[in-house]
Amino acid sequence: MPASPATIAACEGFVYRLPLIAPMPVDNAAIESRQGLIIRLTDTAGHYGYGEAAPLPHFHQEDLATVRRQFSDIQPALTGQPLPAGLERLQGGFERWLGRRRLPPSLRGALETAVLNLLACAQGITLAELLAPSYWKKLPVNGLLAPGPAAVKQAQEMAAEGYAAVKLKVGQQGVAQDIATVRAVRQALGERCALRLDANRRWDLATAVQFGQTIADCGIEYIEEPVADGTLISAFHRATGLPVALDESLAGQPVTAPYIANGVQALVLKPSLLGGLERTQALIHFANQRGIRTVISSVFESGVGLAALANSAAALCAQRIPAGLDTYRWLAEDVPEIPFAATHGRVDVEEAHQHAQRLRGDLLDNNS
Repeated sequence: MPASPATIAACEGFVYRLPLIAPMPVDNAAIESRQGLIIRLTDTAGHYGYGEAAPLPHFHQEDLATVRRQFSDIQPALTGQPLPAGLERLQGGFERWLGRRRLPPSLRGALETAVLNLLACAQGITLAELLAPSYWKKLPVNGLLAPGPAAVKQAQEMAAEGYAAVKLKVGQQGVAQDIATVRAVRQALGERCALRLDANRRWDLATAVQFGQTIADCGIEYIEEPVADGTLISAFHRATGLPVALDESLAGQPVTAPYIANGVQALVLKPSLLGGLERTQALIHFANQRGIRTVISSVFESGVGLAALANSAAALCAQRIPAGLDTYRWLAEDVPEIPFAATHGRVDVEEAHQHAQRLRGDLLDNNS
């Protein structure tokens, strides 16, 4: 690999606000827009790289105001600093460089991504190629169904379009309504399209078991975070037989040895929540050793963050498992001039990377 660019010549931040096509329910609340911070690092040769920090309200512990303040604090320290060599290997270099600064996860992830995109730009390659010599050129994504009456029609459309998997949120309605929706969506999808469920830790064990036992014949690929108390996941699995995926429970756990309950067959990895791609890669390695699937997923970032996630999933995940990037459908506008999108349930990874290098200046305000 060529040497890292010698010096960060400029470290800039730009704030965006994107309207959503409809209010998005998040933890008993609803948000109508997505806000975030786009970071641009430039080296002395003029190469640049973008990263995105977009903490999701009611999901991340940090908020955007905290991210902006801490980024402003760290800007002077990064500007004029040589980049350590070997960061693209994701083998502890970022932790040695940034770990002592104790940055919030979304900001740490944005800085890592900006550096990696800068290194890719310096070599004239995509982020995926920087991370792995062989990667998936076309990455499948799982469709994200809006909860409520529209879910069945959306499921039919996604199955017809060629999606290999879709995800349905449960736990936002009554259990009886959730059961009816799952059964209707399963029928609409047919046999070729996998169905994933996400309860976001909304249920107690008794409610989760009631739901799980009733839909156990629906061929669910997995259900994310079915119970509020993570120590009860094994009990849920024993009672229902359903495969479980972890998501929020992974935040704050040791990346080299997280607690994995019996019945867990997938890890849904959100680099923004975990604190960057280096920590995400450590969890992928952990999961691979145990035969657990990994699904890289978004937190409703703009196309800048989604392109980076698509490239990362294409390079780091050995199996071609649909990634959780269909959140782009909720955005009424996007930061790249050509918005991030999937076609027939797949993302062109190289195209997504290229589009994410040209941003709409009218949507970006200087972080000051």
